[in-house]
Amino acid sequence: MVILDVEIIKAHGQGMKSQLRKSLTYSKVCQSAVKMFDTVLEEPPDFYIRLVLLGDGGTGKSRLAKRFSCNTCRSAFKKIPSSVDLKSFEYVDRIIKRENHVVLARLYDTAGQEKFRSLTASYYRGAHGCLLLFDVTNETTFKNVAYWLYDLREHSTQPDVCTILVGTRCHVPLAERAVSTERAEKFAESEGLTYMEISAEEGINVMEVFEKMADLIIAKLAKAQLIITQPQDTVKLPRKPTQPKKEICSC
Repeated sequence: MVILDVEIIKAHGQGMKSQLRKSLTYSKVCQSAVKMFDTVLEEPPDFYIRLVLLGDGGTGKSRLAKRFSCNTCRSAFKKIPSSVDLKSFEYVDRIIKRENHVVLARLYDTAGQEKFRSLTASYYRGAHGCLLLFDVTNETTFKNVAYWLYDLREHSTQPDVCTILVGTRCHVPLAERAVSTERAEKFAESEGLTYMEISAEEGINVMEVFEKMADLIIAKLAKAQLIITQPQDTVKLPRKPTQPKKEICSC
């Protein structure tokens, strides 16, 4: 698997693409990597969105992140260490195209920290969307959704983070389910959340849940008349005011 990062692509551009062609076997993955280079270099994203995964351990967060990174080989992005202030976490980048918009989605995974209930405010900082996972075959993971939802709302720096409640392992037989679709939908409605069911094992609704999240965030930004045109960590410096030209006397 090819390990890529958007900031590196932008910084080194064509040089990295040329090196990638020389150093790797030109497989489907490599072709996909070069294609993603071209996408980022030639078609800058309209939106940069930051997404986080939440939920108990064993609910399929890392499996979902892996599917997101390489589903049907349409992306060559893989989990890589995140920036300095988030050393304990990992993220994956992927381009999502929605109608006339190109969205760069950065998905953060907890890297197992959730089992210690020790997620810090830095994990939630700047998140535009959250996928809150539970296992439909595990009653405890569903009951703990309320805790994670409280934790998100308590520490998030964004007002009303777009949140989708996600039931995983939806491919299992009905007899093996501990949480029905109707029950999960009722809870989601009471909390003002969207509800979807996925199966990372079978590839069911994987991209659909991310596309839905992108749509929710874009709609929210459009409604608030806000546009994210750069990563959260980037700061634009104000331009210096231009000095008025002095008139030169011609006499």
